[in-house]
Amino acid sequence: MIFNYFSKVKDKLEEINWIILKQTISFDPVLDDMGIIEGILIFRDSSILEFMELVGEKDIEYRFHYMDKDKNLIYRWDTSPHHKKVHSFPYHLHTKRGVEDSKKMNFIDILDIVADKVIDNLGL
Repeated sequence: MIFNYFSKVKDKLEEINWIILKQTISFDPVLDDMGIIEGILIFRDSSILEFMELVGEKDIEYRFHYMDKDKNLIYRWDTSPHHKKVHSFPYHLHTKRGVEDSKKMNFIDILDIVADKVIDNLGL
């Protein structure tokens, strides 16, 4: 299961490679059914995505921190259990306006969202 997911993430990264300037990523299986993906992507518009995703058969924990070239927050999706009043707890999204509900995300979802934003920023 985990190796299949790792493979799908690698395929997505290859698909959007043309907008990535630099990437540092590690794919670490912890057990047969659990693994960690973490690293940093720097995009052609100079935006940055720092991420950590712990993927398991039942649960998922993550932190996807997307910021501009000056490291100002654009979005951060995470599962930290400190926003219990959010309806989608523990899944939530940080924006410049504050904390909002968010559906359960994964790295592929995030790469799609960020790629669209980068392409828009580049005017392509």
